[in-house]
Amino acid sequence: MSKSYETINEVVKGYFNSVLIIDDSIELEVKVEEKIKLDIGQIDMTVFDQSLAAQIEVESQIEANQEVAAGKSKVENSLLLIPRTETPQVELMEEGFVTTPYKYNSSYPVQQIDLLSNMFSNVKLLILDWDLENSKINDGSQVGEAAKYALRKYIKQEKGLKCVVIYTDADDLDAIMDELVETKLIVKISNNFFQELNEDDGHGLFGFIMSKGDVKPKQIIEEISKKLLRDKSMVLHFMSCVLTLNSNIKKAMYHFNAPFEKVIYSQIITSKIANDDIPKFLTEKFLNIVLEEPLNEKPNNFMITNKFDNLKEVGVNLGFDILLVTKIMSELNIDSKPRNKLLELFMNDNFKADLVERISGFNSYSLEDFENELYKLINIYVKDDQIKEGEKQEQEKKDLIKNLFFIMMLWDEFIEEQIPIMEQLACLDNVFKEYPFEWKNIDSITKSFPHFKIDKKIIDLLRVNNITEDLLKIINDSYDIDIFKSKIFYLLSSKQKNLNEIKFANEILNLLQLWEVYFKKQSNFSRSYSNQIYDFTRLMKFYDNSNNDLVETGSIYKIVNDDEYLLCITPYCDTFNTSKVDHLIKFLKGRLVERPSESMLKNTKDNCFVMAVPIEDDKKVNFIKWNYYEILTLKKADLLVKEEYKKMHTLRKEYIQNVINRYIAYQSRAGVDEMFYKESSYINNFKNFLQ
Repeated sequence: MSKSYETINEVVKGYFNSVLIIDDSIELEVKVEEKIKLDIGQIDMTVFDQSLAAQIEVESQIEANQEVAAGKSKVENSLLLIPRTETPQVELMEEGFVTTPYKYNSSYPVQQIDLLSNMFSNVKLLILDWDLENSKINDGSQVGEAAKYALRKYIKQEKGLKCVVIYTDADDLDAIMDELVETKLIVKISNNFFQELNEDDGHGLFGFIMSKGDVKPKQIIEEISKKLLRDKSMVLHFMSCVLTLNSNIKKAMYHFNAPFEKVIYSQIITSKIANDDIPKFLTEKFLNIVLEEPLNEKPNNFMITNKFDNLKEVGVNLGFDILLVTKIMSELNIDSKPRNKLLELFMNDNFKADLVERISGFNSYSLEDFENELYKLINIYVKDDQIKEGEKQEQEKKDLIKNLFFIMMLWDEFIEEQIPIMEQLACLDNVFKEYPFEWKNIDSITKSFPHFKIDKKIIDLLRVNNITEDLLKIINDSYDIDIFKSKIFYLLSSKQKNLNEIKFANEILNLLQLWEVYFKKQSNFSRSYSNQIYDFTRLMKFYDNSNNDLVETGSIYKIVNDDEYLLCITPYCDTFNTSKVDHLIKFLKGRLVERPSESMLKNTKDNCFVMAVPIEDDKKVNFIKWNYYEILTLKKADLLVKEEYKKMHTLRKEYIQNVINRYIAYQSRAGVDEMFYKESSYINNFKNFLQ
């Protein structure tokens, strides 16, 4: 096992350190026989472990020699016999897991599992017997019902990352997986691996189905490690952070578990800390100690290591098919200039071979080093005279490298999420309703991807024939790609004479594979990418408090019967005590912006701010432009009228503070003499005159 895998196993073992086992045949008693006097010569050593037998034999021989020397003829030795049972709970305890076994009684109702509700909220690893009903004895019992009941209860406890191992004596693990999928509790990811079915808030639970003979602590940890490294490498990093934080908390608790009360009270009194602020003061002092400890002295870059390993596996074994390269570029919306240049490179077999060779030989696991490798590669195959001269020359190369780098970092996930070709084509029914397979749409694709050459005979045929319905019928009637191609060729040859090359069917097939991506961008990859953007933006930039009625600095509202949005810029203290501002709340007004330019997203203008905002109704991220010169003031009570205003999210403090700072800077440039705002003596001179 490599050192990196050993590190990962330690992280996994440290995180999933509390285990609950539910089984109907579990042995709860730990039996230790009494100490007895036995004649060593009468013990059958074959019942002992060889190493233990050897130890007893050696020790007995020494004692026997001593006693013979002392004149004793009979040797007696005192042995403590402790039978060792090979059970999951014993092995887990020996490995250091905090293990709680629960023996399920199949003669009692399934509701006995409700007794474990508090346990479910605390354990991170659940090992669950599939046949809790003990169907071998209890004829007619419904196998798996109790296990599904327990799984449902465990999933409801939304506390951190959790793992379930369902183990069984049955041979058909796939049947168990299918039954679990039908319950709508989980979604199958691979043969024996599943995740919680939760489309809104991510996946807090994942699990495996295993044979009982495979349920060993090391086996479980290795299975979890492999899956997390392959599919959730970023989660591994956070798990490592959690373990380090826990260690730091223990140290802080040790240091604070001392008589500090006198000093603390002295500081509170001297600093005149308000009574309500004392808990916050103590919390901040404690957290300062916790966070002063380094979270990772030697951080493990699980995510990047895994990315390069996956890229090597996919890139070296499968290469870079030009059709797939075209699809990923289309789905990523890469601009036409760098896209066409990159497609030209990927049509060069030497370039692809060189790229694969550089990937397979890359061992530094450094993003910067890999980018330099791509830069060297681009310099070999893109000569300076092939792109514009002057300042744009280097910039165009940088754009090529940036987009090539982007494609490489997403390539393994893109390939993994590809579905079989016939399944792709089966999705075209709805797309064809809006974008039929006719010449104007075909022409759009061929102009966007000029490297896809279509024979003139096919072009002439498609100009005058709409074969959409024929294509759909062929797709429905074909169960594999070869049958599909032969039927396509037969269709084309029936429409136009002298078509005698099968390559024409391949050209049609290539067009169809690009169809959905080009017109709808609805592939598995684009959907998952869009969902990740939505979830990540919501997590990193916003508080999840849309269900409360609090009006806070940074809260975003949608005007229900309008296409406008509101962003609260009233200071924090005034939002909590609106009586100081006559219960009036100030907002910036904003509107959606379709496909904002890169320069607009840099937010260099001083009179507006463009922000990515997750729109819950559409489950996607849209861009809202907030104008600093469009202000709306509303009564707090007005915002509670849900027929008029719908609360969406609240920006985290650091983000809204940036917006407010820019707003203040804009207002200070409005042409009004700033001395009236900066010097209070001037205000005092004429305030009475204004009354």
